[in-house]
Amino acid sequence: MIFMNMPFRRPSSVVAAIILCLSNVYAFAGSPADLPAAGIDRSASETASEPGRAKELSSVPAAQSVRWEGRRAELPSGAVRFDFPGVYADFYFTGSVLKMRASDSGKNYFNLSVDGVDCGEPVGPAGYPAIKVEGEEQIITLFEGKKGRHHIRLQKRTEGVCGKTTIYEFLSDGTLEPSEPAARKILVIGDSYTAGYGTDSFLATDPFTAESQNCEHAYGCIIADYFDADYTLVARSGIGAAHNYGDSVRVSARNMTKIMGSCYDEGEITPWDCSGERKPDVIMINLGTNDVSAGNIATAEDFSAGYCKILGYLRESYGPEVPILCIASPSAPLHYYVSNAIADFVSGNFSAEPTVEAEEEDSGVDAEHAGMGTGKTDDKKFTAMNPGMVFYDAGAAAAQNIYFVSEQPSFRSNETDLGASWHPNYAGHIKQSMLLIPHISTVTGWSLRPLM
Repeated sequence: MIFMNMPFRRPSSVVAAIILCLSNVYAFAGSPADLPAAGIDRSASETASEPGRAKELSSVPAAQSVRWEGRRAELPSGAVRFDFPGVYADFYFTGSVLKMRASDSGKNYFNLSVDGVDCGEPVGPAGYPAIKVEGEEQIITLFEGKKGRHHIRLQKRTEGVCGKTTIYEFLSDGTLEPSEPAARKILVIGDSYTAGYGTDSFLATDPFTAESQNCEHAYGCIIADYFDADYTLVARSGIGAAHNYGDSVRVSARNMTKIMGSCYDEGEITPWDCSGERKPDVIMINLGTNDVSAGNIATAEDFSAGYCKILGYLRESYGPEVPILCIASPSAPLHYYVSNAIADFVSGNFSAEPTVEAEEEDSGVDAEHAGMGTGKTDDKKFTAMNPGMVFYDAGAAAAQNIYFVSEQPSFRSNETDLGASWHPNYAGHIKQSMLLIPHISTVTGWSLRPLM
């Protein structure tokens, strides 16, 4: 398939996205004459302090006049720093030229939408447009075109292992104003499925690359788009509630219980102040695959201790009125691990800390996410490890606004719905979203869209 350097208009609904994705047809809008330019304006060694075009533009610190969603730190200088996937800036720009000064500790890709049109260079096997932030400070053009009032959304599509991004300022020949928050908000806590690992790949045997990762094409963002909701993603590939993929210990040193309250995924744990953010209307937790996939896997007790700690953090941070959907794959181990953990939390039958002391080691995955994603487990081994496991009481859990969602087997096709390292691609995530949307509608009261 040939992709021209043209804006890409994303389908406006999940139903339209299914038709678009399954038919493998990509629709472009616009023409070279009205294309808003986007991309690197200068080499990475150049900065805004040097002579040139940037001197003619007015500067606004990144933390000002822009609405941010997701976990990030606002620095004393007015810069904004973040590494979790899905962090985004949403605002209106009135003018004809908009740029930003940014740097990155690694290499990250961003989705850029201008007036609903995705802009940038084709990236990865699927060729969806993106802009790249890599290395030292650089000036990146976000828009250069017809003067007017334009809606801008800039979203980090790659995860923390790819690097930490700092946006220092926006440079423009006009004015910036923050957009209004959406009426709804969703918080999603998860692993590689939530982070969008491999979404923009078409082959399960493809290796992971940053270019094939796009959290906007994962179920969390698809569902948020369906319900016109803002969202925050707290996600990392390879992470578990207790055990990270491939670790030699049952309880990993840096599992989700450690980063769930952090501003950043990578590096030193920096506490995130939940009191300073808007409370979510619903929370989804999608963890467990890595706890039971490879290495010295977690027992049910290990998993329950970690999972209950996560539930406790969410209740303490956001209150009992926020519904929590606990999602599990249909495999027997995860079905019982997650439902058992919910039962333990609801009844108060859990230990405050995991029972196995973690070793200080490199947990999670490396920059290439090598060898991940099979999710294969030995059911007989789990039965022997965890005798006497019982199913939870759905009524008791619902009374505490906690709901167990077990995904149905075989809803994805291994031929068309898998991307890099056997992870769901965009088509697979759309199908997963279609399974979860009714559950969210039920617990929130949010209306579903007509299919016709």
